[in-house]
Amino acid sequence: KKWPTFWCLALCQLIPIVGPIVAIGYFFRRFTRERHGHQSEDFNFNQFAEYLKFGLWPFLASLPVTVVGIIVVYIALILNVIGISLMAEGGNPIVGLILLLLGLLGSIVLGLVLIAPIAALTFRAGALQGFKAGYDFGFIKSFCKKVGISITLYIFLIILISMPILIIASFTFVLIYPLSGILTFAMFHLYFQHYDLYVERGGEALAFAPELLAEYQLAPPGPPASPAQ
Repeated sequence: KKWPTFWCLALCQLIPIVGPIVAIGYFFRRFTRERHGHQSEDFNFNQFAEYLKFGLWPFLASLPVTVVGIIVVYIALILNVIGISLMAEGGNPIVGLILLLLGLLGSIVLGLVLIAPIAALTFRAGALQGFKAGYDFGFIKSFCKKVGISITLYIFLIILISMPILIIASFTFVLIYPLSGILTFAMFHLYFQHYDLYVERGGEALAFAPELLAEYQLAPPGPPASPAQ
């Protein structure tokens, strides 16, 4: 039943901010349960609020680092604009080229450097369901040391492959949403795979939050209605 789940995730992408958080929460619950011997759980809109709760902490934990990255990227874009302006007729082409290269290389290097730390703090915040839990710098350092290069290369490869596909799909205004859901699925699958690899290499095994493993049960039926008088 993968495709219904992907379409549900695609619908989540239509909901600003909240939708992606819900998708994150679903992935943490699904992949955590799979690693504890449970069957794969299809997306269930009846559990929308629960998914939102599970996804909130990893989203908030990664937000400060993401904001810093965005600021640096904007600075790089400004350098690019200045560089292109200087390379134009009447400017200084050498200085312009240097600024352009600095902007491009700086944004690429920053993106690659941040992949593993963001993955580590996002994963720990989601696994333990807490903002502060994500900022265990000993775990982040150990995670980056043991599996940082691997997860960086894999995610960078996914980005390289997916970018032209997403650009083409964006012109359809339809396929972009299921493809975004599939891409998010792949990214979080990589997070959990590299956590498994991290533990195999002697890393800290986390005690996942019990609410991620809890079974959802239907509410018991209420008492029978009293007969009308």
